[in-house]
Amino acid sequence: MSTNSTTTASQAGSGRISGRLAAALKSLWTAFIAWRQRQAAVAHLQAMSDRELRDIGLSRSQIECAVTGERARDRVGRHY
Repeated sequence: MSTNSTTTASQAGSGRISGRLAAALKSLWTAFIAWRQRQAAVAHLQAMSDRELRDIGLSRSQIECAVTGERARDRVGRHY
């Protein structure tokens, strides 16, 4: 009987670990997809002419902030 309960406890522990692993992988995949979408948006805006950017109220220096939703003053002092 103790073997049975040990096996059940081991399986439950394994289920928790695989559940956490699946959640972590899903989180990483979601972050990767969001990053790729931001990169695609930046590339699309960079490909636009200065006139097209001006028409939508952007300058080239504002593209990154426009895509990420940051304000330019929030980026002051950051080192990348």
